[in-house]
Order: sequence, then C-alpha cells, then structure tokens
Amino acid sequence: TVIVAVDGYFGVIPSIEAIRNNKKLLTANKESIFIWGHDIIKEAKKYNTTIIPLDSEHNTIFNIISRVGRENIEKILITASGGPFLRKELKEFETISFDMAMEHPNWKMGKIVTINSATMFNKLLEIFEAHVFFEIPINRIKIVIHPQSKIHSMVLLRDGTTWGIWYKSDMLFPIASAMFYPEVPDLVNKIQDIELPCNVSIDFLEPEEERYPILKLLDIIESTTKLERAIINTANEITIELFEKNKIKFTDITDITFKTFENLREKKVDINLEITENPKEIIQNMNKLKSIVRNHLLKIIDNA
Repeated sequence: TVIVAVDGYFGVIPSIEAIRNNKKLLTANKESIFIWGHDIIKEAKKYNTTIIPLDSEHNTIFNIISRVGRENIEKILITASGGPFLRKELKEFETISFDMAMEHPNWKMGKIVTINSATMFNKLLEIFEAHVFFEIPINRIKIVIHPQSKIHSMVLLRDGTTWGIWYKSDMLFPIASAMFYPEVPDLVNKIQDIELPCNVSIDFLEPEEERYPILKLLDIIESTTKLERAIINTANEITIELFEKNKIKFTDITDITFKTFENLREKKVDINLEITENPKEIIQNMNKLKSIVRNHLLKIIDNA
C-alpha cells in the first residue's frame, strides 16, 4: 500500500509509480487527480490496481458506492464547510487578510488547502475528482454547504433515498477505512469521544456564486484539457503565494486565476503533459509551465 498525501502536482509521480508496481494507492493528492485523473484511472485499470480516495468527501462517496453499487447512483452531493467567510458581508471581502483566511472553522490543514477552502477552489478540484473517481458526469455532482462538517458528502440514489456518513472532523476515519478496505476497521473502542447526533443542528445551504466566484468554472471544467487544468491550478497556487506576501488582495486570487487561464487558453501554450514511461518528464514540463504562468500572471497584475 502506498499513501500519497502531499500537496501539489508532484503527487503524480508517486501515484504512477505505485500503480505501475501494483501497489494499492490511497491518495489525498487533489492536484494530480484534477490534472491527470483520467490518465491515472486508465493506468490503474491497465495494471489492475486499486485506488481509494483519502479525502473525507470522496472516501465517504467511495464507501457508500461500495455498498449500494454505482449503477444505483442518481446524484453526488459534495459537502463544503463554506470556509471562514460563509457569513461575512461581501463588501468586507476586500479587507480579508492572509491570517484571517487561514482560520478555518472546522479543520486544521496546510496553507494551500486552507486558502482553497476559503475561496472554494478546493470544491472545484473535488467535483472533478468525483467525476474521475466515480465516472459520473459533472452535471450530476453538486456542492452543498454544510457548516458543521459532520456529514462528509452524500449520495442520492435512484430510489429517492439519500445516504451520508457522519463522523467528527478527523482524518482518522477515512484513512482507517481506506487502509483496512474491504474490511471495516474496529474504531469504536479506540476513540473516546465518538460523536452521536444528539442535540445537534444540521444545516445545508446552496453556495452563492457571488461569494465563491471560482464556481463559475464548473460550467466548463469537464471539457477542459489536462494542460488547461494545469494552468488553472498553477495560477491559483501562485496567487496564493502572492496573497500571503500581501501583494494582492483575497478577491484577486480568483480574478487573476480566471484571467490567466483565459489568456493562456487563447495563446495555446505548447507543453506536453502526457504520462510517459518516465513520469519524471512531467515535472520538468510542469516547471516550464509554472514559469510561463507566473510571468503571464505578473504581467496581468502589472497592467491592472
């Protein structure tokens, strides 16, 4: 078994190596699935290798589908906390600092993942991941804001019932279920504070596109190429770096990512991101792409 839990596109290398060595792959690397997901699944089928998602949302969906069968799925509902600014006045978004954006209400995570939660970019990645992992069209995958982060995604079945999995915001559960799959791990006696759904309020809200403008990309993301998705992801990561250095505002993260993607899409950047016999070539080409994206992005900022 190989666990890939790194941030960034570098996760594609250990993922491919694990698959080609017939190791069960447990992955939480959103970026590699977002960019090369279809290729990774194709490799897994070729080498008859099992891939199990570690992210709480996809792990929940995986566990439900393994019980009810993919053929019975009508719709997937990916839950989102809404991040730290779910209730914040939109007019105050211009004043959001990096430290404010790092204050996630429910999870302790790394820098990029936490900022992505605040902008909802993480859900763009996760919708595409779900599309790849479970071979379901994106128009049948929806985002539902669930501020309490108790139910980790849901699946609507063809019989009209909705299935979800409840547990506290702790990665122990998805990691254990993935490592022991298809067995069910015995965790009840090992965890002191298992939460029971008593005296608890549960909310489900529709995400506002005005609050999370990155969600506009959902209309076109299924038809994008791996190069275009790599541009989107790279631009997002660079804008987060600039936001941390106080060189751009929080609201600029999505705006500049959009503009960079649209401009470079028109220019038809010529970089090969195909997975070859030597997957390390991908990293060399991604580094070239990152340089192109950074230079273009900085010009957009200078001309603003």
